[in-house]
Amino acid sequence: MTNHKLTLQQKNNVRIGTKKAMTKEVCKDISDKIKNLWNDPIYRNKCLDGRRKNYPVEIRVCKCGCKQTFKCLKKSTQKYINLEHYHKVPKSKECLEKQSRSLKGKNTLKWYIEKYGEKHGNIKYDEYCKKLSNVAKGKTKSKQHGENISKAKKGKTPEDLMGAEKAKEYRKKLRIKRVEQIEKNNNNWANYSKIAIPILLEFKKINNLTNCWFAENPKEYYIKELGYFLDFVDFDIKLIIEVDESRHFNKDGMLKEKDIIRQKEIQEFYPDFVFLRFRDTEMNKILDIKVKQYAK
Repeated sequence: MTNHKLTLQQKNNVRIGTKKAMTKEVCKDISDKIKNLWNDPIYRNKCLDGRRKNYPVEIRVCKCGCKQTFKCLKKSTQKYINLEHYHKVPKSKECLEKQSRSLKGKNTLKWYIEKYGEKHGNIKYDEYCKKLSNVAKGKTKSKQHGENISKAKKGKTPEDLMGAEKAKEYRKKLRIKRVEQIEKNNNNWANYSKIAIPILLEFKKINNLTNCWFAENPKEYYIKELGYFLDFVDFDIKLIIEVDESRHFNKDGMLKEKDIIRQKEIQEFYPDFVFLRFRDTEMNKILDIKVKQYAK
């Protein structure tokens, strides 16, 4: 008989359940050891034989079609020898329909978090997404399927669909991919305000700035880690300037939320820098900036 020993801490973790805080590696290690213990026929039969006095045991044939027999308690609902044989059998249409009805209209990520807790729910959701992507790989979606997806996502933000943290990563990936496309396309860079260029050039000349970046001088500075372009940045005086066109404001004249989030991320990345914003209608105020107060 093979010797599979669990530590006291692992036994306690098994009793508490996986909903409590355990690392993915520890959970996997425990589950593997338990599988190995139960898959060992000598150990399994010894456990079952020990319960014969109180619970009757019967021999069953595995339902997967392998025709192998195994011992189990009469009260048990076990139909397969082990999990490997269980996963070989495809789920029936009724079972799949039941699952789809239970999940209909629910946010998948929220459902996983409610069932398994925040930590393990996110892990389970990632595994679920990987399975879906592997199944859909190389397949073309029908028009109806595409329409159904667009209807389901209509009016919803990435934050509503995948949560705040995942939406932040998703947006970052989109920005970085967009930059990669720009670089491939004859190195044509992002859109910029051409009206701001003369003002910024004059600001540079007045203050004799030698380490500043903005469009056409030579180009806007790109933060690779965040996927953002800066309208103006000088690394000597530690100053960042953003020029906002009308599209950066909502109907109430307030700065859009995505621009506020962008500014916050940039300020967190460059905590020592001063961040200033100007509307495109008040760009002349840039020339009134006193550079000496920002210089070391």
